[in-house]
This record gives sequence, structure tokens and C-alpha cells, in this order.
Amino acid sequence: MCVSSPALFIPMQLLFSLSVWLRLGQKRVTYRNVLENENRNAVYMCIQENPGIHMHALSRVLGMNIGTARYHMEVLCGVGKVFPEQNSGGVSYFVNADPFSDLERKIAGYLHDHQKSRILRFVLQHPGCTRKDIAFRLIMSGPNVTCHMKSLIRDGIIRSERDGRNMRYYLCPDADGYLEDHEPWNSCAHPEAGKQAPYAAVKLRGSRDSG
Repeated sequence: MCVSSPALFIPMQLLFSLSVWLRLGQKRVTYRNVLENENRNAVYMCIQENPGIHMHALSRVLGMNIGTARYHMEVLCGVGKVFPEQNSGGVSYFVNADPFSDLERKIAGYLHDHQKSRILRFVLQHPGCTRKDIAFRLIMSGPNVTCHMKSLIRDGIIRSERDGRNMRYYLCPDADGYLEDHEPWNSCAHPEAGKQAPYAAVKLRGSRDSG
């Protein structure tokens, strides 16, 4: 081809060089070697330590640019090390090795939602509380409390009982046991968590990956 069409020689040479670089210059990311990247390993360890964490909280905890954190999360999900779960609070992330039930994953995700986390803590400490109690103590509007409660009731985490004109709220038995076992609650559920993050000193690399 190069003899009959000399003009194609340079493009063909560039294409050949690129194919060699793709084969030899990059290391393919697999399930076995995915954690060899320092930043990606930090993302994985943070998820393992904080099951149900959301992307923005993870970025804050690690002190990592959210674009970089999202890239490494996509790689981890792509090879099956991590999986996402959608709930009304957003997308939560878990490592595949964690033996969580569906209910526990939902609760873990909500513990990283600041408002729902506060409501769950309050109901745990004050079973039988009303919407007015929650709104007054947590400085939230009544409609906002109701909105959060709809998700928590729908997912089987909180149950409601009518008491005259009031609706009283209680944790469902399985949810109660999970929350009792996970006190003190994860600091990542709160905005100031990043200040005390164990991985905040992770050194970010200029390139995304060598493979």
C-alpha cells in the first residue's frame, strides 16, 4: 500500500505507532490490578469504611476533585469492585464484598443524607415523636419533615401510627437494630466530615491512570 500510495506512508506509520503504544504503553485495568492506582485505592477504602457514601461526600472526605473521584468510581464499578444504588437521597456506593441486606443498604445510604440522618437519629432517640417534635427540635419545616418521612416509610425504615390528630413515628424493628449497632454514626453524613477525614492527605496525581 505504501509503495502504490506513498502519501499514505506517514498516516499508516502513525497508526502503527499508536497501536503499539495502546498494547504496550498502557496497562489494562482489571479486577485484580484495579487497586494498584493510589487514588483509586483510596476511593475504594473510603467506600469500604463508609458504606452508602455519596459522590460529593466522598470527594469532600478524600479532598479529591469530584471529576477525579467520579472517574475512579466509574472504573471501580466497571470492573465490579463497587456498585451503585439509587435511592431518594441520590446514588449511594458500596463495595461488592459487603454482605448488606437491601434494607441495610437503604439505611446506610440515608445515613449519608444530612437531613434524613438527623431525622433517623431523632426518631431512634425519641420513639413516638410527632412531625411537630421533629420540626421543632431539628429546625425544619413541617412539609420538609413530611417529604423525608415519605421516603423513610416507603423503604420500611420508619413506621407511623395514628394517635388522635397526630401521627407518631417509630423505627421498624430491623432498622432499629441496624442503627443501634452502628452508633456512633458515620461522620461522613455531616458537612464538616471532610475536616477529619482519614484519607484527606491523599496525594492527587496529574494523570488519571497509566492504564
